[in-house]
Amino acid sequence: MKKINVLVVAPYHGLVELLNTLKPQLKDISLTIEQGDLEESISFLQKSAQGMFDFIISRGGTANLIRRNTTIPVVDIHVSGYDVLRILTLLKGYQSSIAMVGFPNVIQSFESVSSLIDIDISYHVIHKQNDVQRALEETKAKGVKVVVGDTITVRLANQLGLQGVLITSGKESVMEAFHSVRQMHQLTQQFKAKTNLYEQTLSVIKDGIAIVDEQGLIKYTNNTFRDIVGVGEDTLEDISLFHRFPYLQWVSGLNGTEIKHQLEINRQERYEVLCLPIEKQESQEDLFIFELIKEREVRAHRPNEVDIVYPQKTSDLLPQMVLSEKQITQAKEIALEQIKNKKPIVLVGEKGTGKSLFIELLANSVLGTKESIMHVEIKSVSQHTLEQLLTILKQKANANSVILLKGIENTTPTQQAKLYNNIEKINATFAFVLEAHPSYFLENSFKLENQTWKLMEINPIYFHPVRENLNEIDEYIHNLIINYNQKYGKQVVGLRIKALEKLRSHHWEGNFTEMASVIEKLIMHADGAYVDEDDLVLLELDKKLDSKGHIDNDSYVSINIDQTLEEIESDVIHIVLERMQKNKSKTAEHLGMNRATLWRKLKN
Repeated sequence: MKKINVLVVAPYHGLVELLNTLKPQLKDISLTIEQGDLEESISFLQKSAQGMFDFIISRGGTANLIRRNTTIPVVDIHVSGYDVLRILTLLKGYQSSIAMVGFPNVIQSFESVSSLIDIDISYHVIHKQNDVQRALEETKAKGVKVVVGDTITVRLANQLGLQGVLITSGKESVMEAFHSVRQMHQLTQQFKAKTNLYEQTLSVIKDGIAIVDEQGLIKYTNNTFRDIVGVGEDTLEDISLFHRFPYLQWVSGLNGTEIKHQLEINRQERYEVLCLPIEKQESQEDLFIFELIKEREVRAHRPNEVDIVYPQKTSDLLPQMVLSEKQITQAKEIALEQIKNKKPIVLVGEKGTGKSLFIELLANSVLGTKESIMHVEIKSVSQHTLEQLLTILKQKANANSVILLKGIENTTPTQQAKLYNNIEKINATFAFVLEAHPSYFLENSFKLENQTWKLMEINPIYFHPVRENLNEIDEYIHNLIINYNQKYGKQVVGLRIKALEKLRSHHWEGNFTEMASVIEKLIMHADGAYVDEDDLVLLELDKKLDSKGHIDNDSYVSINIDQTLEEIESDVIHIVLERMQKNKSKTAEHLGMNRATLWRKLKN
């Protein structure tokens, strides 16, 4: 059985000797003894390794001082009835006047017993250690020759020419302190076992969990939370989660609204962010629990009207990969002109044409506010929810905020007018996104309310689909090859002509998002310097790269079915693990099993 590590700080040498004689009775205790008083005891703590001791035992003022300077539990050696009787029996033979200087609890014990055995002692109660010197001087002025007290009292009394009698601790008092240690240790172990059970339970659930205080300092995170935000356990220590992820502080103060807050990772996965205050116990600090729930679970149980989405990480795509320098320059000029005139930036283009990438570039390189980008996505909205949204944006947005608003076409003319009238009251840079072909916008096919249409038609930035930039497709592909070579450590230099022609002739309905998905799959599975048509066949991309369709984001691989079921299962697990970049939480979730089951199957 593991021993209990105990440090005993003995204020006087006699206690050290007593402890040494008691060691044979303390076989379950790993005992460290140091002799010292007050400040000396603090130096012992500073020299000791953090977490070296489970408990500290001391007495009197020394115990109180240690308690104020450590988080290790401190157990007092109390003055027992035996100690009182021993000292009073010793004092009974003194002819000189006697006084006792001490704290109320010690004085009370001696006072009641001394009256019973007829010993004349004057008592001086102190409430602070600093009162000892004054009490001794007053006692000496009254002609007292003998002073009873603790180590400090005796030392100061001797310095004043008085005889000091130390209140010593007997075997009973010391053994009682060790008995208290054993009881506390048992309770602590029970508490730790229960805490470990809770932590193990939280560590394998599929939702991300974090507990923070009101400053955002982390008290606990589970494996899923750390995997989602992409940081290690050590990285999160001693930092404010609110400083690192400012949007979480927003959410902590927004309970009770119909607005859903989501975290977006790499433009692919989304998690609803929930925050609840933890019921405060007496003397406990304010704590909040954050929960990250994957979007597919959110959609199944919580149909949304309005989402506020916080992009956590940029994707592998960079604006320079999918937009020409001329496009970027022209778009920047228009955007900065709109910002200067306190008007919203208007971005028009099909899904996947680089609108969000451009806003990231603008926020990062021009506005310097990349961490404050938020996407407001409106699907359908009641007047009440719209009011809540505007209130949130007025309260939380600031000059560094960039608000990307999607779905204005899903609002009523009255709601559009409401938005129009409130934009200037919100201290942020607005960008309205309309996901459609530019020609659709030019005809006002969205049927926008008159004021809103006039606001948006003045200076829109158009993002044309890939299929209308055929001359640029080879360059796009080349840029993506370079990017994914770096990501996967490959040395692909290009595509064979038949494979390239297949890509050139594709409709690219999903635009750059779809193209990036295709090129990533090709580079991920490439073995040589060139990608050829056979690679498209192997990944079954040739069936999907037709003239109209677009690539499915699901991956296809060949598996040898002439194996046992266990071997096939093992192949599938390792393939998914690779796709998830060794992230076990995401792998387990994708396969519909918990982390413990995945871990066991990987070990087998």
